[in-house]
Amino acid sequence: MYHFRDDVVALFPALAVLDPLVRAGYLGVDLFFVLSGFILCHTYFDQFHNGVSLPAYRRFLQARIARVYPVHFVTLHIVLLGLLAAGTLGFEIYSINGSPAAYVAQLFMAHLWLGMGSTFNYPSWSISAEWFAYLLCPLLLIGMGRLRTPAQFGAVAAVAFLGSAALLAQRTDLAETWLPRIIGGFVGGAAVNMIYRATPAFRHGPVLIWGALALFSVGIMVHGGYWFNVCD
Repeated sequence: MYHFRDDVVALFPALAVLDPLVRAGYLGVDLFFVLSGFILCHTYFDQFHNGVSLPAYRRFLQARIARVYPVHFVTLHIVLLGLLAAGTLGFEIYSINGSPAAYVAQLFMAHLWLGMGSTFNYPSWSISAEWFAYLLCPLLLIGMGRLRTPAQFGAVAAVAFLGSAALLAQRTDLAETWLPRIIGGFVGGAAVNMIYRATPAFRHGPVLIWGALALFSVGIMVHGGYWFNVCD
């Protein structure tokens, strides 16, 4: 809905009342980054917190590639075929960097790191950001293993969420925002998982869940410059 919002409202004008909410759909990506950090920490912390061997790192990356790459590869080439067909018919769908270098960068999920966000399948920038986080994830888990108390993990989560939000305030360009978004969300999600691990789950689980949601909401409020610009 977020990516096709203008077309949807043009076809169904009655849905315009939902437009401010739909235009905030970009926040779903940030929630995805948080969940990704939480789940990968939950799954791999015990394996990596004492160190990373090359075989274990290779298996980890193979699993990550198997998770995201097939869909990325297929959608990239669906878009490529669509662009070739549009060019043959004399239509220009949207302005993108369609160079061979941009194609190769997107093929290796590195297009965002190289400043090529607007290449072919534009929404796949989030996959490129995730791939960046996957490459560094074992190092993050080693760092998490050096901390011990829920208060320490809470401090990491607060710095990650609120620091990221502060950097994002009044910045709307993808080239400026992708790095604090993926680092803040991924690290914050991993820290929340460590709070979960370090605290008796049955006694404090609901409090932790609501606390994490509240902290994330505060981060979004700090990031309110973009929120209000989107909703205007």
